[in-house]
Amino acid sequence: MGGMARRATLIESIRETHSGSLLVVDAGNTLMGTALSLQNQGRAVLEGLDQMGYDALGVGTGEVLKGLEVLLQRAAEADLAIVSANLVYRDTQEPVLQPYVTIERQATRYAVIGISATPLLQGLEATWPGVTVLPADQVLAEYVEAVRNQVDVVVVLSQLGLDADLALAEAVDGIDVVVGGGTQVLLEQPRIVGNTAIVQVGYDGEWLGQLEFAPDSQGRNEATYEVLYMRGDVPEAPQMNELLHRYRAEATIE
Repeated sequence: MGGMARRATLIESIRETHSGSLLVVDAGNTLMGTALSLQNQGRAVLEGLDQMGYDALGVGTGEVLKGLEVLLQRAAEADLAIVSANLVYRDTQEPVLQPYVTIERQATRYAVIGISATPLLQGLEATWPGVTVLPADQVLAEYVEAVRNQVDVVVVLSQLGLDADLALAEAVDGIDVVVGGGTQVLLEQPRIVGNTAIVQVGYDGEWLGQLEFAPDSQGRNEATYEVLYMRGDVPEAPQMNELLHRYRAEATIE
């Protein structure tokens, strides 16, 4: 199951059938977590995500394992947006990264907001003394209010876990989609809270979720959803394999 080369094949296939309308996002805890990705400080995964045309990445533990300087370097190098609205500098309360990004696809305007989990910095306070994580509901409400009238769809990339995502959708009006992480849950269908669809597609990149929107007669978005399984019958994209082989060849074997 899974693998970046199979994922690249599926994303390209979807892109071909949705000419120009595809938005590709990841909730986070993605850049580092294997020995190879730790050794290259997330560069291999980030280059792969950019090659697949990802638009935005949230911030979880896998983005911060090498510290603030490395995370900021990866964010500066990336074509995609690395977003977190509640990872802030302690003294100024200003976000460390972009809190959100706005993207327009075929006249549909999206705001993609990142929300990190409070335990993100546990064990890292010594190296990040000037950074903290603010309460998600307080911060998210402010940003959703700021962007809601400027966009058609508000997407939240959340590392809070499924139960917290359900509570957040109940507490904060104006969210269309929560793409969740943090609890390694594979949801075969979205969980619906009011007008918010909550999706989460497991862990380790073994699945993709495809969510499609169409406005109903009242102008609200109706969603259809499918989990895509990256089994062995999905061919591996040669270009992605070349990227991964290059980083493996550069790795130090001890």
